[in-house]
Amino acid sequence: MAKKEASAQEEKYRIPPEKDALDAIRNVMMARGIIHSQGRLRNLVERELAAVDKAYRISGQRVRMLAIQHGVVTVEIHFRDSERKANVYKCPVCDGKLKMVHNKTIFGGTVTLAKECTRCPYWVGLKLHVPTRYVFTLSPEFMKRLEKRKAKKEKTKRKPKKKPPKKKAPKKKKVNKK
Repeated sequence: MAKKEASAQEEKYRIPPEKDALDAIRNVMMARGIIHSQGRLRNLVERELAAVDKAYRISGQRVRMLAIQHGVVTVEIHFRDSERKANVYKCPVCDGKLKMVHNKTIFGGTVTLAKECTRCPYWVGLKLHVPTRYVFTLSPEFMKRLEKRKAKKEKTKRKPKKKPPKKKAPKKKKVNKK
């Protein structure tokens, strides 16, 4: 009995493959266009995934990362400043690389002013910026890629070949036998 209960608990949820998750994110964003929170996006994506498999579950962080990394959305980040000194090496929003922003001093040296993400609009100065809310919008680049794919598919569609008209079989002459 204990084994049955343990196996039932293990199968309560399943993690969807990346392809299914991306399809769900694309469908939700195509339908909505703009979503004002990560939690709302996650709930909508989970509903979409339930159509594939009711056991699929996905975290808000994974939805956000996949959507940004694959260029489906552009994200607007609302954040608060923290009192902690910024010691960040990877972007907390999309896991991308942070690029140093330098400035020249009047004495000829350089000073690091901030670090900015190469993939999303996150940046951090001397104080740490802690993301508090995300606003997701369907990416214009994604729409352009989608239109190109549609145009390419239309070009590659084969036009049905016209069948040559059927030749009528020659009429057989009746031969009178005498």
